[in-house]
Amino acid sequence: PTRSHHGASSTRLVHRSRSGAAASRVHEELIAKGKLYEQRREARQERAVRDELKGVRGPKISQEAKNLHHDRPYHERVKRQQDLRKEQNDAKLETIRREEDAAAKKLNTFKPKLSSRGRRATSKVHMMLADQHDQWQARRGEALEA
Repeated sequence: PTRSHHGASSTRLVHRSRSGAAASRVHEELIAKGKLYEQRREARQERAVRDELKGVRGPKISQEAKNLHHDRPYHERVKRQQDLRKEQNDAKLETIRREEDAAAKKLNTFKPKLSSRGRRATSKVHMMLADQHDQWQARRGEALEA
């Protein structure tokens, strides 16, 4: 049983083919493990997204807001709001005016009662102010004559 050079190479080829099969098997196992890892990673990501979406709630909309009529034109709604604000402002101003009038009535209770002599004195003052220039000239003329 002498081995020829040809026989040795054939045994090596068999050995290499066996190791190649083992290597390809290991390679396939690694690919399978990689796919499994990818699937698990995607599942974790999907779970994280689902958990995050569970925590997120939609905006809370009141029942009144849900029942609003959305068929009205925008400008009509704005005009209605402006009119409402104007009415409220007018009502506030009227209330303030009434309160000021009531306060003024309480403060302005003094009503002078002038006698006839007092009325005459007031009229003399008015007359003196109106005729002041004429009276001054008359006095000046009298002083010059004397």
